[in-house]
Formats: sequence, C-alpha cells, structure tokens
Amino acid sequence: MHATWHILPLNRINPNTLQILLGVRDYFGGEIMKNGLSFTQIVVMLLLTNGLMNHVIVIPMMLDSAKRDSWISVLLAGLLYLLWTGLLYSVYKKTENEHLFQWMKQTYGFPLYFVLALLTCIYCFAIATMTMTDTITWINLSFAPETPLGVNTILFAVLCLVNALFGIRSIAITSSVLLPFVVLLGFFVMSTNFPNKDYSLLLPIMENGMPPVLKGMMYAGTGFVELLLFLFLKHHLQSKVPYYQLFILAFVMIGLTFGPTLGAIVEFGPDKAGKLRYPAYEEWRLANIGLYIEHLDFLSIYQWFSGAFTRISLSLLLIVEILMIPYGKKRIWWLIGLFFFSSALSLYPMSAIQYYSLLSKQIMPSLLVLALSLSVVFALLTAFAPRRKQHEES
Repeated sequence: MHATWHILPLNRINPNTLQILLGVRDYFGGEIMKNGLSFTQIVVMLLLTNGLMNHVIVIPMMLDSAKRDSWISVLLAGLLYLLWTGLLYSVYKKTENEHLFQWMKQTYGFPLYFVLALLTCIYCFAIATMTMTDTITWINLSFAPETPLGVNTILFAVLCLVNALFGIRSIAITSSVLLPFVVLLGFFVMSTNFPNKDYSLLLPIMENGMPPVLKGMMYAGTGFVELLLFLFLKHHLQSKVPYYQLFILAFVMIGLTFGPTLGAIVEFGPDKAGKLRYPAYEEWRLANIGLYIEHLDFLSIYQWFSGAFTRISLSLLLIVEILMIPYGKKRIWWLIGLFFFSSALSLYPMSAIQYYSLLSKQIMPSLLVLALSLSVVFALLTAFAPRRKQHEES
C-alpha cells in the first residue's frame, strides 16, 4: 500500500490560522528571502547587534561616569536620538532600497565614495573588534579563566566567520531563531529580580549637576547611533519602510538601554553598580526560582553569545558589502582576512583596566563622532545630489 498525501487547499484553512502561518513563514525567511529581506528580519538583526552594545557594553561606562543619574542620561540622549532618526530616514527616503554606496559612487564619483566607504568600514571593523575583545574578556573573567584566550578567540571567530560566509540570509535566519529566547530570558531575569529592587536609590537626582549626565549621554548616544547600520542594510529590503517603523525600532533600542541601567542602580545601588564591569551579567547572579534553584547566571551565556555572534558576523560582512566585493573566492578571502585581523587585535596584550580606559576615553567618543559625522554627510549628499544623475538612475 502507498500512503496518499492530500494537500489542504488554502481556502479551507481558517483565515486566522493562515495569517499566523504566513507570519511565521515571513519571520523565518519564507518566500521573502528569494527577493530580499523583510523589515522584520532587518529589525531582528539590528536588535541583536545593537542590543549587546546598549544592554551590556555601554552601561558600565555610563554608570561609572553618571552614577545615580545614568537613567536620566539615557532619557535625554534618547530624545536627541529620536530626532536624529529623522535625519537617518531622510537619507533612506532619497535613496530608498538602493545600495547606498553604489548610489554614492554613481552620483558623486569614485574618490568621494572611496573616502566614505573607508571611514564606514573602519566603523564596522571597530564594532566587530570591540565586541570580540569584550566577549573574550568576559568569557575569561566569568566562567573559563583557565582556557587560553587564543583558544576561545579562534573558536568563536570561526563560528562567526562561517555565519558571515553563508551571507546575509544566514545571519537573518539565525537571528530570527536566537532573538525570541533572548527576549524571554530578558523578561525572566527582570521579573525574578523584582524583590531585589529598591527604587528609592534613584533619588536624589542630579546632585552633582549636569556634567555627569552629559558624560553619560555621550556613552548612551554611542550605542544609539548604531542604528546607522540600517542604511548599510537597506538594499536587502524587499519593500519600502515607513518612518513610523524606524521610529518604533529606535524607541525599543532606548528601552534596551534604559531597562538594565535602571535595574543595575536599584538592585546594586549607584556606587556599587558603577564599579561593576558587567552589571547586566551580575543581575543574573541575583536571579533565582523559589528557595532552591539559584546560580542561573549560566543563562546569560546564551544572551551574550547570541548578540556577539550576530554583531561580529554582520559587522564584518557589511565591510565586504560596502566595498562591493563580488561573491566568490575573492569575498571568501576578504572575510577570512577580516576575521583573522580582528581576532589578532582582540588578542593584543593589554590588561582589563587598560582596555576599559582605552574603550571609555578614546574608542567610544571616536565612534560617536564618526557615526554622527557620517550620518550628516550622507544626509547632505542625498539632499543636494545632482538632479540629472538622480533621475537617470531612477
């Protein structure tokens, strides 16, 4: 006997069920992947990429500089950030889903394209190397102090390299699988730590005036402006993106910084929180289930690795896309070289204190200035682009 399979016609499926199935298909790729990515998939990648920055890397420096007023720094920087998204969207509106640097090369010529592409590649490479260094440092300090740094670096770099070699679709699909569990774990640690929170520690506000708040705003802003990566991904989009969707994404990213910053202050106090290297990780050490289940901090490994895995893979892949390296052996060797160079820099002999000082005093301010400068230049170039050439390309 042979089994006979009957395919249920779409018109016989409950409309609500069909809508859910189509939504799941689109979230994980589905038909949209044939022609590009959905905005949802771009959002998923950006949330994991920027989430690690806003949720983990930025917060220690912000708490160290602004202490109790760090949450005010996030809110004030967030207001400016929401205004900045209008500038970002103006660039998108003028170029829509066209490759930004291809448009720039055709409109303004190779020299200007090359300079801006080089600066953007430096920005993306710094993001990847900073993430690799922080991840390996955290692994060494937290749960694998006896494992050589080189072994951890090579293993993690190879995983990210494989993801990047498979291209943007691989990163989009893996991000779509990883993010839901990252979100669930985030809500879990937030809810289980409610008994440990003392909101009176948020007061008094601005007892040292505005200077600490302004310094904290600088660190918060460095994380926020990574939304600039959207402009480097937009040519993968299948459909146009209205402004309100970008605005909502920016608002969510503010929450990714505000939540753990507030949590660190009310759980540890402003002084102790400012001395912790990774407050978001330390919050996991407070979490427990009932009286008998503790030491749940191992769950933070999944959260951190998910963000770092996506962030490093995407940042270095964007470099070959910005330079428009064609698919094939040339792109493969470029990616291998980028991952090797990034891994080598992350292994540069430097103490944790020296690295933190370099990160907080030089790298973070430089990244903020570079990202803001690039966004302004992109906005000016798209606003004053020669009409004739714009028309020819359209």
